[in-house]
Amino acid sequence: MNVLTIFDYPQDNKVGHALLRIWLNQVNLYAKGFNAYVIHGDEGISPSNREFIATHCKDVNVVLVHGYKNPKKYGIKQLDENFHVNFNGYNALTFGQRLGQPIIYLDVDAFLFSDLREWWDIITDRPFMGLEHYPLCRNLNAGVYSVSDWDFMTFDKLVDRFYENLERYEEIIQMSEVKANDGWYELNYTTPYSAYTETGVLRSGDQSLFINYFIGTDHHPYYEKLSKGWNVFGWHCDLAKVENEWKVERFNRGWHNIDKVRAVHYYAQSKKKLYDSDFYKEMGNNLGD
Repeated sequence: MNVLTIFDYPQDNKVGHALLRIWLNQVNLYAKGFNAYVIHGDEGISPSNREFIATHCKDVNVVLVHGYKNPKKYGIKQLDENFHVNFNGYNALTFGQRLGQPIIYLDVDAFLFSDLREWWDIITDRPFMGLEHYPLCRNLNAGVYSVSDWDFMTFDKLVDRFYENLERYEEIIQMSEVKANDGWYELNYTTPYSAYTETGVLRSGDQSLFINYFIGTDHHPYYEKLSKGWNVFGWHCDLAKVENEWKVERFNRGWHNIDKVRAVHYYAQSKKKLYDSDFYKEMGNNLGD
């Protein structure tokens, strides 16, 4: 059983190292028995986090892996210079392919609050399982996903599909504009400009590559058995300490219905809520060397 994250913060970035410490703590609580791979950049892992791994991560096998920027250059700025493409996506997918086993990827700011075995038990049902930006939109998010079949998806295949669809990017945009009967886009994992801009430029990082990979195919990134609760936007979650453990006390977006918040993802503006929280102050504050 394998869970993976990417970490590339400078040694003096206390916030970055605090995020990793919280990620490790939550994985140790809710991914017992897993191999937890942390693929890091040249700055490495702080001494205090190495000590935390040695003293606190007793229920997971933490493996530190040195990652590298993609050495291949494409002559396209969005592929060559975007961190989420040339380091994050590149390392996550090439390492998984070398491992030759299924992986669950969680951004370093995506924290577990439920047993990850629930996902692992169904991981081979689909070669790829992704999740939307819940509850913000149905757009595919690249921060939480799994890959179980390395013949189906590799980093090189993502880039190849980018080139294939680039030749018909205007058609891709038109396909993405089609609305379904419920008013949402028929391709419910993308908006018209999630993959390409109106001038044919890759919209963003690895997220756009993932979205583009499924457009015009018979495959779909979502799976009905995988709960949306595995990727819940942190702004809408309130945490509380219950019996000496931090729990998701409330999901405060009432018109959405999920049975349980399984992982809280603190991206974008929700990081401010995290940094102001008692959870962060206890778990990650004042960390660094």
